[in-house]
Amino acid sequence: MKTEKLNSWLTLGANVGVLIGIILLVYEIRQNSHLMRAQMSQNRADAGSALITSFMDSPYLPVIRVKLENDQELTQEETIRYMYYFRSCLVDMNNNYWQHDHGFLGDEIPRSVSDIGKRLIGRGEIGLELWDQYKSEYTDEFVAFVEEAIADLR
Repeated sequence: MKTEKLNSWLTLGANVGVLIGIILLVYEIRQNSHLMRAQMSQNRADAGSALITSFMDSPYLPVIRVKLENDQELTQEETIRYMYYFRSCLVDMNNNYWQHDHGFLGDEIPRSVSDIGKRLIGRGEIGLELWDQYKSEYTDEFVAFVEEAIADLR
């Protein structure tokens, strides 16, 4: 009889211990999730800052942007440089869109991606040409989102 009571108490204690362990595990997972989101946000900010810094530090990109804004023709070298810059911007936009779509980033992201897309793709004929050339590399959802954002540019 005493053994059965002892087993009952030990079972109850073990069950309470397991329950406390599960509660602590859920708490730790939530903490880790918050830390991951903070790290992703920091990485996103770092990537954006690096992109802006690379533009500012480049002896080529500001000249290309001025030419595009003044409807001047780019040299072949400038066109190649702009193509790579354009693609790096698309990769960043796609990443931000994907992270938002999966619940990792805030509600401001679609507006931000849309605005950046309009500015990037709306830089003369080259923007639309490059978008049409590279859009097959992205998901249908991202392409549809960008297409909707730039519909008034076509």
